[in-house]
Formats: sequence, C-alpha cells, structure tokens
Amino acid sequence: MSEEVFENVFLGVKDDQILVSSMNEDNRRINENTLKNTFFQDGEFYNINKMVLIHNPWTYNFQHFIDETLPICIECKDDPEVYVSVWPKFGDDIINFLQINNIKKIKNNTCFYVKKLIRKKLKYIDFRMNEKCNANKPLSYVRGNVQTFLNKKNPKTLFIKRDVEKRQCKNINQLTRALQLKYDADIIENFSDLTVREKIIILNYYDNIISMYGATSANVLFKQTGAWLILSHPCGGDTKFISNLNTDLNIQPIQSGLTMAGLDSITNYGEGVSEDTEFIINVNKCLENIDQALNQSEEKLSTK
Repeated sequence: MSEEVFENVFLGVKDDQILVSSMNEDNRRINENTLKNTFFQDGEFYNINKMVLIHNPWTYNFQHFIDETLPICIECKDDPEVYVSVWPKFGDDIINFLQINNIKKIKNNTCFYVKKLIRKKLKYIDFRMNEKCNANKPLSYVRGNVQTFLNKKNPKTLFIKRDVEKRQCKNINQLTRALQLKYDADIIENFSDLTVREKIIILNYYDNIISMYGATSANVLFKQTGAWLILSHPCGGDTKFISNLNTDLNIQPIQSGLTMAGLDSITNYGEGVSEDTEFIINVNKCLENIDQALNQSEEKLSTK
C-alpha cells in the first residue's frame, strides 16, 4: 500500500476519467476558476482542505474491485471521508455488508480545489506475488465479517421485497429500515430471478422469512423449517391456501395496519381496491404483530 501527496491541486472527474493539475507552477496565470471554466463549464465546484482519493479505472471489474480497490477502502475505513472517482453498483452492497460508511462517490462532471490531496494506491504486483505483504492483510477483515455473519446465533431473518410494480407499499423503505434495526434482517430484491436451487439454499439458511402478500409466498414449498410471515395487503388477507402448500412450516398472516388515500384503515380486504392500489403500512403495528408471531413460533419449537 502506498500513497502520493499533493498540495494545492485542481481535480475533476468526467466520464470516469480523472483530471489533476498542480496549482504551484504559476498561480498568477492559472487558478481554479480558470480550470473549472475550461474543463467543467457546467459542472459542480467545491473547495476542500483535504481529500483522501481512491482512483482505479478497473474498479467496475469484480475481481479488480476485490483485490485492488476494496483493500484500500478497508485500510481507510477509519478516515472521516474517502473519495472514489470510479465506483460499481455492487460496491455499495459489499461496503454496506462490511459496515464501511465513509466512502463518498464523486459525481460525474464535478471538480474540486484541494489544498492537500492524498491518493491511495496498491502495489499490484506485490499483492499478487506475496501473500504476506501489507496489501493482502485488509482482506482478512472481509473473511472475519463473513465468519461472523455465518456464526450468527440469533434467529436469522430475511425480508423479501416485492419486485413487481403492482401493489406498491409507499413506505416500504421505512419498513425495510425498521426490520433491519429490530431484527438485523437481511433484504433481498429480485427474488423471482433466482433459480429453484438458489431459492432453496437462501430460504433454508434463514430461520424466519417475511414477505408481502402475493405470489412470492408460494415459495413456502421450498422451505423446510422455521417461520414464514406474510404481511397483509388491501387486495386480500387470506393465506390458508398458502399454508396448505407446506403444512410442516409455521406460516402466519401479519396484519400490518394498512391505510390508503382517503381511508383511515382497511377493514374489508378487496373492497374498493385494485392491483394498482398504493397503500401504507403502519410500521409500529406491523412490528408488534411480527414480534407476537415470532414469539409464538419459538414457543412451538420449544415444546417439540
């Protein structure tokens, strides 16, 4: 791991390319406004005292992200802010899993005047040739987090988000966050894209599954033990037909205090609603009912 330090630098990012110019040579003729107006006429401009920067054009490739960019992110995880100029979508998922919260992505067409720039680099050839070198050590942090995740002794909970446009819950993000905070729940999207084998592996890793009312609930057929809680929906609340698919599983409907525009509550499911009806879940009420259902599930297991 190495770093380069520069002072009084103009830096900009456009189309994943980084432009850096030293301001020391002749400040009388070139200044940050000149460079901004020349290369980033319609871009955003910021003055920063200190910037820790990771720039790796190969970051979009998963392997290059893992063995080049990620080790630097881990090494810098205690810095207040670390800027990255190139960042893949899958990178968010990985750093969230590792609870690295200081990564700040530089938007395209953005430029800075930086008083002190610290550019972090990885000695790629050393990393490849010498497993004991400093560059490889950060990845043990990843393996440690993986082991902790697999060794969870508390009941493991998964929330399956709906991946279709119909029956939209307007405050789904609020519910998702509440489930993460209360149950340390993992969230999965695009569940319907998984193969049967992938579904079986995932569903049976978790003790408790929480899903919205709908076709996804039919996947109870692939889970052997534990609980599956189905959150109610305005179009219907009857889950008996789902329960019949797997009588060995503890399948319970959860009343989630639904509301719609113009209504204080929903008492008669299916009346005055359609597939396109948007609804809101009473998160506190929903969590209260989930708690009750999970406690009942634990009591049943303890008496077996």
